Amino acid sequence: MTVTGWLVVNAFLRSAKFDELYADILTNAAKMNIAMQVVTNTEVLGALRTGKPDFALVWDKDIRCAQLLEHVGIRCFNRADAIAICDDKTATYLGLLDVLPQPATVIVPMRFGQVKWHDQRFVDDAIAALGLPLVAKEAFGSFGSQVFLIHTRDELLQFLDRIENRPALLQEFIANSRGRDVRMQVVGNTVVSSMLRESGNGDFRANLTNGGVGTVVTLPEAFATMAIQACQHLQLDFAGVDLLFGPDEQPIICEINSNAHFINLNKVADANIAADILAHILQCLQEQDQK
Repeated sequence: MTVTGWLVVNAFLRSAKFDELYADILTNAAKMNIAMQVVTNTEVLGALRTGKPDFALVWDKDIRCAQLLEHVGIRCFNRADAIAICDDKTATYLGLLDVLPQPATVIVPMRFGQVKWHDQRFVDDAIAALGLPLVAKEAFGSFGSQVFLIHTRDELLQFLDRIENRPALLQEFIANSRGRDVRMQVVGNTVVSSMLRESGNGDFRANLTNGGVGTVVTLPEAFATMAIQACQHLQLDFAGVDLLFGPDEQPIICEINSNAHFINLNKVADANIAADILAHILQCLQEQDQK
């Protein structure tokens, strides 16, 4: 019996980079006898009038769209709540607080209208708590964008002024991990692939999109254990987990990506992450039918 699925994507976020990933998923689905079609978030309402698929692979951060699909009884991978936590870096931090090691973090307070930051006690309290340099991140962003290394109080003020009312957080700079981190792809309860990412241009970030270089590396078991624990705690079916190197090279959670762009990892590690994800989905659907 053929399984049907929707690959749910954002109608307003299409590029060659994303289309390459979608094509890889569709190719693997066809090989596994999964009848999968791309449905954009603007097409979901009309598509629901013609019937429901067995599952939806939600490769978008339109949380309300995923919630609607779940409301009508469609099993989403990942679930809407898990995507929401990973999409918001402040929510990820709070979701793993006191569960797994993370950099010391301060969440930028909610504000309304134009804020005069130069005379706010928060600025100096954050520097006292985290030291300088520190890492400033907008809550929403991908591929290392909206992430900055702040060296001075004036730079922090400029960052806070620039983001206006958008949510953000400030984190301790893990100097031991400057320009390098680990990307681990977790599917189910298994790390199916991983790579060491190193900055190729002196950037403190190691993202491949920003010029970083990925290589296969053998890591202590603690890295895989932490990545799996993070996904289990956030109830993720799959995710790309980014880990930093802390003191004594021990792993520290950096970010969790519910919709990690895995094509580069496929190439570096000779992996097939789409096939791993689809196999996990089929297994979950089978277990669901047996209940």
